[in-house]
Amino acid sequence: MSVIEVPALLPLDAHFADEEEEGRRLLEQACSTADTYGVKVNAQVVRARDTGAAIVAQAMSDRTELIVLGAPRAELAGSPRNIAPDLVLRVLRDAPCRVMVVSAARSRSAA
Repeated sequence: MSVIEVPALLPLDAHFADEEEEGRRLLEQACSTADTYGVKVNAQVVRARDTGAAIVAQAMSDRTELIVLGAPRAELAGSPRNIAPDLVLRVLRDAPCRVMVVSAARSRSAA
């Protein structure tokens, strides 16, 4: 699932066409990858005030077996102690199932 986090000052149905398109593109890639492994994916773009809460709530609702959470490597290495960002920690803490955190390999220009 791709979550569009809508600020509290805006209605949940506010215009976020670019974000929705990006979410759909990412989900297409995720579905293609999952399909190569024979894994069923429930792909959807949702709007919420809190991304972590939306992920956990959807996992509970769907009786999800595994959450695969993408996190940019730069965020994972953001502190000297390599503490993951708040979203990752929240999902890890509250998820009703296993959580796998993945990140893309560092590009040569970022090294």
